[in-house]
Order: sequence, then structure tokens, then C-alpha cells
Amino acid sequence: MIRARIYTENKELHDLCRLVSEFFDSYTVYGGGGVWNGKHEPSITIEIIADSPRMQSLEDLCRLIKDFNKQEAVLYTLESIRGELI
Repeated sequence: MIRARIYTENKELHDLCRLVSEFFDSYTVYGGGGVWNGKHEPSITIEIIADSPRMQSLEDLCRLIKDFNKQEAVLYTLESIRGELI
């Protein structure tokens, strides 16, 4: 399994979730605060756990979020994890 996390500014959370839902059926959103280039901003982390990374979908989603939020960059990370649905 793969855990992907997307780190972005928290603007219009409902619309961001709608974007994510176009690419992935299941995900979790964590709210927080971040700093980019010395400037504090509200942020969210979108966590997606999937059997395969679906890299093109993930990168396309990050580009859409970047454009939607009018950001210089959106960060994503990938980790291999072990997990099971019970």
C-alpha cells in the first residue's frame, strides 16, 4: 500500500475536497497551520491510502490544487506502508 500526502494552503475547503473526490474515492483531510517563505497560512494535509500510487492522477490533482489556490507550489509525499481493512 501507498500513503500519499498533499500539503497545501487551506482555501475553500469544500471546493478542494470536490477536486480531490474527482480523482480519489477515499481520503482524509487534516487542518493545521503552515509557513511558506516566512509567511504563516492556514494549511491542510490531504492523506490518500491506496493499493497503487496512481502517480499521474496524484500529480494532475496537485497541479489543479496549485492553480485553484494560486500557489507557487504544492508538496506531495509518498510512503510505502502496511495496512489492512478489518
